[in-house]
Amino acid sequence: MPFASLVLVGRSDPRFPQVGNLVRGPLGAGVSIIDNADDTAVAGWLAAATALVFASRGEGFGFPVTEAFGQGTPAVVADAEMCIRDSH
Repeated sequence: MPFASLVLVGRSDPRFPQVGNLVRGPLGAGVSIIDNADDTAVAGWLAAATALVFASRGEGFGFPVTEAFGQGTPAVVADAEMCIRDSH
């Protein structure tokens, strides 16, 4: 079975410390956090990704989805109006 990895790229949010705790714990095998990545780094990660998983319902404009498409990377998005609208 192929090994899959999950890379979380973005800024950590002190309101959700459990994300970092999960990665450092037993569920963290194959999970990496890239904190405070600049635009160039984000573009590179998106270009190298198999897919963007965008589960947020709080991102106001769906820019990460648009950025992924700009790199030729497909996106799996939450059922949120802005994501569906921006993915077409």
